[in-house]
Amino acid sequence: MINPDALITPSPGDRVTGLRLLAGAGDTSLRPLPARLTCDHEAALIERLQYRDSSALGEIYDLCGRLTYSLIVRIVRDGGIAEDLVQETFLCLWRRVSLFDSQKGALVAWLLTIARNRALDHLRSSDR
Repeated sequence: MINPDALITPSPGDRVTGLRLLAGAGDTSLRPLPARLTCDHEAALIERLQYRDSSALGEIYDLCGRLTYSLIVRIVRDGGIAEDLVQETFLCLWRRVSLFDSQKGALVAWLLTIARNRALDHLRSSDR
């Protein structure tokens, strides 16, 4: 059962740039819910990351960690490996934040692309 109090509704004018997933106990289905990450908030987080503010990385993890894990675990089908790949994904975000271009897309989309690529790279390397 989903707790309706946990749902986040964007304010008028907010640009939803990510998804948050909530699942009840024993419920493995994914339910996309909008995360409160406006353009201004995203830009501020990116700027803080560029100045090496680790709390910004924590905020992004809080917003996108479950979604990132869900994507990776669906690809690799192993929770332990998925946890390691989530860590690698956020480390890559930390190291390569200077490459992010908000004109090309949203932060969450970029993060999930990194996550997908990490997961596929893992599958390819384990096939060798």
